[in-house]
Amino acid sequence: MSITVACEIKVDSRLQIDIRGLALSGARDPSERAATFRMENSVEENWGPDFPAVLADDGAVVSLPCGTGGRTDTLLTEIHLYSDHMSEDERRDQATDFTRSYVTGLAEQLNCDARPAAPAPQ
Repeated sequence: MSITVACEIKVDSRLQIDIRGLALSGARDPSERAATFRMENSVEENWGPDFPAVLADDGAVVSLPCGTGGRTDTLLTEIHLYSDHMSEDERRDQATDFTRSYVTGLAEQLNCDARPAAPAPQ
């Protein structure tokens, strides 16, 4: 079973953020999903128990261990950021911060116990 929702944010008719959420039955590895995209400089992280994430300069794929009802138990979230007005380091920081905030809000909205772990100190 799979349910897909999508959100696109445009500024001056230009796509800036594309978000896809797939409610699935059975855990999914975000690295498998990320491999189908050309994500720039991707790295795998673990945001908590059963909470893998793939972060890149231009977005992220995160597997939230929480369903949306019915027989779903995982929400795979894909976030793509389209921006060419900042450096790669700034884009990665922005993409990571946005993804962490978005997934935290999503977990709260779905009443999930899982939350992304706090970022490691640098």
